[in-house]
Amino acid sequence: MELLERIEKTQKLKKEREKSTGVMVHVSADEIQTFAADLPYTLSPGQKSALEQVRQSLASPWPSKILLIGGVASGKTAICHISARAVVYGAREGRNKVLIVAPTQPLCAQLHKTFTEYFPSIKTHSLVGSKLKEKIPDADVYFGTHGAFNRGLDWSRVGLVVFDEEHRFGTGVKFDTVPDTANRIFMSATPIPRSMSLFMFGDMEMVRIKGRPTDRRVETRVLTREQGREAVAQVRDTIASGRKAIVVYGTIRREDEEEIQWKDARYLSPRFPGDRVMTIRAARDVRAARDESLDIHPDTLERFYRINKSFETRRLFMRYPGSESLAFPVLAYDSDAPNSLFILEKHAFIEIRDGKRKFKKWDALLKEIRAGFHPEVAMVRESLFRAGMDMDDATGYWEKMFPDQVTVIHGRLKEKDKQAALDAFTSGDKPLIVATSIVEVGIDVKGVDCLVLANADRFGTASLVQLRGRVGRSGDYGICLLISPSDDGSDFARLQAFAEETDDMRLAEMDFKERGWGQINGALQTGVPSTFFNLKKHAAILEKISEKINR
Repeated sequence: MELLERIEKTQKLKKEREKSTGVMVHVSADEIQTFAADLPYTLSPGQKSALEQVRQSLASPWPSKILLIGGVASGKTAICHISARAVVYGAREGRNKVLIVAPTQPLCAQLHKTFTEYFPSIKTHSLVGSKLKEKIPDADVYFGTHGAFNRGLDWSRVGLVVFDEEHRFGTGVKFDTVPDTANRIFMSATPIPRSMSLFMFGDMEMVRIKGRPTDRRVETRVLTREQGREAVAQVRDTIASGRKAIVVYGTIRREDEEEIQWKDARYLSPRFPGDRVMTIRAARDVRAARDESLDIHPDTLERFYRINKSFETRRLFMRYPGSESLAFPVLAYDSDAPNSLFILEKHAFIEIRDGKRKFKKWDALLKEIRAGFHPEVAMVRESLFRAGMDMDDATGYWEKMFPDQVTVIHGRLKEKDKQAALDAFTSGDKPLIVATSIVEVGIDVKGVDCLVLANADRFGTASLVQLRGRVGRSGDYGICLLISPSDDGSDFARLQAFAEETDDMRLAEMDFKERGWGQINGALQTGVPSTFFNLKKHAAILEKISEKINR
């Protein structure tokens, strides 16, 4: 029922959209190729195919919602700019203005620069830095960030809005601000799961750029914290060869991390026997919890049970000579909630069927856990302590290792300081940049051969894709090193799976299953609001339904 309801809501969105009269763009395939010929390079076969799909969609009588997917360096920007040129040239009834928006000012400036280089005769204007009451000059193509939607743009003239890195924009901006009649193109290597859901159930058209204009040769390796010297050596070799390196941290400082709910929390350490945790008594930070665990006696540890196919409820109640006594409630672990444990009372394992008491099967227990039937407590992993320094702590270390060669960038810097840091990095004056995930987008610098992600377990698949895309962008060899707290557990397995996968579509599907499809009528673009439907378990069902809807 949950799946059917979602399909119905998505189909309703599509029907409402097709009732609107869209901005038809009258441009032939030959004219599109003429525009493409103005580029300083030849489009790849994948780009040409994607561009033709976009052209046909923009020619439809209803507003287009195009999900343009392509891996990093696949050439999405070229498709964006040629499509904008087509709207300026071929949109009717005065609706031939275009707005191209990006999540950061550096990326916006980069898009503006490349467009003017491709099509210098088209009048453009940047909305970055303009004031609310300032009159906007007349132009054909506007460029901006989130603030562009508050600058008084004449929406009655806009025929196309392009969202670069669409996963960085909320639903309100993408769907509520832009008029229903305008065409939209949403670009991303890993689109937000909600967008993937809209495509799967028919309200978005997916255009995928297959292949890449250049053969990217990027090696991805997962290292443990104990192997950190290898990462330092790789950075040293990169800089010594006259190339550039990026080191990324998950936070500026440790107190910026999400606050842990410490009441009744359990602590997990690799020093403990298998599947054993300690109840945290007094600690209120990870370092203190680790110190507390050093004095714990093994006999006081609690066992938790992994609720999966190998779990049998009956075994909990079986007693045999030499077995440990079992006290209820027990702690249960769901691999989809790796930072939590669930408290299950004795009666949770029993159900009445046909007037008889029977043991519940593992999947029934898992459904109840995911539906919120049982209390939840935090599981604090020692890997958080072992994850390494935050950016503030680490900067001094890198500056000591590479004197006069390090620049720093993060979101709290002023725009002029960010630009100065990027300029120093781009020019090679400072060949090592230490940063937060702000470098995820907008860093298109030649000669970047090495990226080290110091706290890789804290990043989702979408961010990992973007960060890996900072290296090897010109076809040169590049290396991406992902630092994991340890070589076991679900975090390491996830990072290893990412390292081995290079197909952009499969990576987008991994992110979709990892984060959940969000809401149709609501602001959430990720998460799993459904109670019993499981994206990982029921992926085959989704695939079959999507194939039928999108035929």
